[in-house]
Amino acid sequence: MRAHARGVSLGERSLLVAVKNIARRLGDDISEAKPILDSRLPDGSRVAAVIPPCSLRGVTLTIRKFNVRHFEVADLITTGTLTHALANRFEDYILQRRNLLICGGTGTGKTTLLNALGKFIPPDERIPLSPFVTSSKPRYGTGPIVFCWEKLEEARPSTCFNS
Repeated sequence: MRAHARGVSLGERSLLVAVKNIARRLGDDISEAKPILDSRLPDGSRVAAVIPPCSLRGVTLTIRKFNVRHFEVADLITTGTLTHALANRFEDYILQRRNLLICGGTGTGKTTLLNALGKFIPPDERIPLSPFVTSSKPRYGTGPIVFCWEKLEEARPSTCFNS
C-alpha cells in the first residue's frame, strides 16, 4: 500500500519511519505496544497516527493544520456563516452571562465561532475552557482565563489555575 498527498508518494515502510520520527521529535513514541499517536506540532497543528495492529489497512497519518487567520464576527456575517440577528443574539447572551453550547463535527468552525464570539466577553470576566478545546487560543480581553483539566467521566473537582 502506498500513501499519496499532493505529489508525494510514500511506501508503507517509509511512512512508518516518518511517523516514528515525528513521534520521537514530539517526545512521544509509537510502536506495536503503543500503536496510536495523538499529539501536536510546535505550531499547534494536530498530529494523529495509527499503526498496526490498530490500523487494519496499514499506517495512517493525519496532520491537521489550523488557519492562521482569526475571523471576526463581521467576517462571519460577510461570509454568510452568521446573520446580523444571530450575531446580535449571541452578543446579548454573552453579555447576559448565559450559557452557550457550540457543537459540530470536525472542521465545521466551532473554534472559529468560539474565538470570534470571545470578543464579546467583557475583559473583567473569567473564561472557562474545556480541555477538549485546546485549539482555542483566546486573543480577547485582558481578564483572567481559567483553565480546568478534568475528564468528563470523573466525578472529582477540577484542578484549575488562573493565568
